[in-house]
Amino acid sequence: MSSSCPFFAGSMIENPKSFVGRSLELDDITARMTAAQPTSINVVGKPRIGKSSLLYHFCQTYEQRVTQRNRHSDEFVAVFISLQGNGWQRKEDFYQAIATALLQRPIVSANPKLADCLRLLPFDRHALSQALEAWKSERVLPVLCLDEFERLLRDQGVFDEGFYQGLRALMDRSLLMLVVSSIKPLEQNSWLSSFFNLGDNFPLGNLTEMESGDLVQLPHSKDSSQRSALSENRQKLALQWGERNPYLLQLAAVCLWEARERDESDAWAKERFEKDAPKAQRYRFDPRGFVSPLRWLCWDLPRWLGSLTPRLGSAVSDMKDWIVGIAIVVVLLLVVFGIVNWEQVREILKKALGF
Repeated sequence: MSSSCPFFAGSMIENPKSFVGRSLELDDITARMTAAQPTSINVVGKPRIGKSSLLYHFCQTYEQRVTQRNRHSDEFVAVFISLQGNGWQRKEDFYQAIATALLQRPIVSANPKLADCLRLLPFDRHALSQALEAWKSERVLPVLCLDEFERLLRDQGVFDEGFYQGLRALMDRSLLMLVVSSIKPLEQNSWLSSFFNLGDNFPLGNLTEMESGDLVQLPHSKDSSQRSALSENRQKLALQWGERNPYLLQLAAVCLWEARERDESDAWAKERFEKDAPKAQRYRFDPRGFVSPLRWLCWDLPRWLGSLTPRLGSAVSDMKDWIVGIAIVVVLLLVVFGIVNWEQVREILKKALGF
C-alpha cells in the first residue's frame, strides 16, 4: 500500500496529524489532570474502539492542552506505556518501565532533580515511592497512561492485592495520576474495586457524525490543503459501512482507497471490507446484558411462582420454591407452544400438588 494512504485500520495511530476527533474526551482527561485534586481515569471500551490511540495521542499533545488551561506544561509529565505482551513477569518490570518511560522525556532527563531518583537500582515500589516524593517537592505530577491494563490481571500471584494497594496509596497522596484503558470497568472486578474507587469510569464509544465525516475526508498528504483521498461518493460509502465505529470507518476508507489506486469498483471494495471486518466488531453478543433477565427468568420468577403454592406452606425453602416454580414455567411454555392443552395442565398440577 502506498505511504500516501491517510487511513489506518487495526493499528494504533501514532502520527498526530492522522488522529481525528475525540476532542471532548481529550478535554475531559486534561480537566481531571489539571484539577486541584487530580482524578485518575479508567477509559473503558470494546476492542478496536480507539483506546490505545486516544491515550497515545493525549501523551503527544498534553503540553499544549494544559497551557490552554493556564497551567505550565512543565507541571506535568504524561507517558504512554503499553502492557501488551507477556513481558510482565515481576513487579520490578512494571516499576522499571515507568522509570524508563519518564526518563525518555527531555524535560525529565535534562533535570537531575527529576531524573536521578529514577536511576536507582533496583527500582522497586519503594524506589518509585521515593522518586514520586521528590517529584512532588518539585511540583511535577507524573501521569501514567497504561494501555490494556487487564494484562496485569492475568497473574494475580505477582500483581496481587498488595501491588494495587501500593498504587492506590500513591494516588491517595496525589503523587501519581493514572489513565488506564480496559475492556471492562476495573470496579467490576471485586478485588480491584477498592483500588480504583477514587477514579472515574470513562466510557469510550463511537465517533460523532462530525468526527466520522472528518475522518473520511482526510487528505492525501500531511498538507491539509490537499484534496481528500476519497471522492465524495466514496466518503459516503465509508460512512455507511463504518457506522461511526472508528475501526470500521478506517477499514472502509482503506478498502475504498485501495479500490481507487487499483482502479477497482465499489463492489470490489465492499467485498474486501466484508472479508476483513470482524463480524464480532459489528455485532458482539454480550452476555452481560442478559444477566438480569436470565436471572429473573431462571431464578427469581420460578422462586416467586413456587412461593405462591399454598400447599407448600411458608416454611418451604427457596430451593423447593425454585423447583416447583421451574415446573410451572415449563408447563406454561408447553401450553404457549401448543405442546399440551389446559386440560392436560390441570391433570399435571393435580398429580404434582396432590389435589
